[in-house]
Amino acid sequence: MPPLRLLPVAVLVALASRAVAAEPAVARLETGTLDAGAVYSVALPEKWNGRLLLLAHGLRDDSEPLHAHLFPERGFTRALLAEGWIVAITSYRRNGVIVRDAIVDLENLRAHVARTHGRPQRTYLMGDSMGGLIVTRIAERHPELCDGAVGVGSALHMSETGSSMLNRAPQRPLLYLSNQSEIAGPYRYSEAAKDAPFAPVLWIVARDGHVNVNPTERLAALAALVRWVEHGERPLEQRNATHVPSPGPSRARFAPDGSAEGTITFVHPVYRSFLLDLQ
Repeated sequence: MPPLRLLPVAVLVALASRAVAAEPAVARLETGTLDAGAVYSVALPEKWNGRLLLLAHGLRDDSEPLHAHLFPERGFTRALLAEGWIVAITSYRRNGVIVRDAIVDLENLRAHVARTHGRPQRTYLMGDSMGGLIVTRIAERHPELCDGAVGVGSALHMSETGSSMLNRAPQRPLLYLSNQSEIAGPYRYSEAAKDAPFAPVLWIVARDGHVNVNPTERLAALAALVRWVEHGERPLEQRNATHVPSPGPSRARFAPDGSAEGTITFVHPVYRSFLLDLQ
C-alpha cells in the first residue's frame, strides 16, 4: 500500500478527550419495538442540536437474544449527548448475516425518531464490522437515508445470499476507521472508489484487533465526517489516527503477596464482559 498523508488531528483529539471526560449529560433513554420485531433504543439529550447518529451493529450469533443496548453514561454516547446529539440503535429484526433488512430497520428507526422527536437536520451513520458493510451500502444505494457514514472495522468481504452487495460508488461522504491489522478491505474499496462522487477516506489506528478503537478515536472520526458534510472540508487520509489516552489515577489495592484488588465498573447485560478499574 502506498504511503498515506498524515492529517494533524490534535484539535479533534483534544475536543474528543474533553468530551469523554465530561460530566454525564442529562439524558432520557427510550426503548421499544419497530416493525418486523426489531427492538431499539434512543438516547435523548437535554437539548437537541438537530443531529442524529444511527448505530449499525456487527454480526451477532443466532443464539443471542435481540437487544439494542445503549449506555448513555459511558464515554462515546455520553460525549455526544453532552453535545446535543440524539443517538439511536436497533437490534435489526434478526441476528446473523443481515444487510437488506437491516437497512430497512435503520430507516424505520430514523422514521420513528422523526415522527416522535422531529425531523433531524442531519443524519449520520456509524457501523461496526458487518455494520460497516451496511452503512457502506446505504451510502452507495440509499443516499436519501443519511448525510454521511463512518465504518469501523468494516467487514466489506461479507455477503448476503441473493444480494448484489457493493458497487464502489458512494453517493455520500464515507470515512473508514480501521485497525492496522485489517486495512486490506477498506483500502481496496477506497482505491476502487477513488473516482466516485464521494471518494472514501481511510484512517488507520496503529493497533491490532477487530473494531479495537477507543471512544476518542470514534469521536475524532465522526467530527471529521461532520466537517466534511457540513463545511465541505474533506479529511485527508491518515496512516495514524491513533489516540493513546492518558492513564488516570490507579485504583488498585495491592496485597503483601503482590496481588491486586479492584472493582468491576461495568458488566454487559448480554455478553457478561466486564471492565475493571485497575491500571
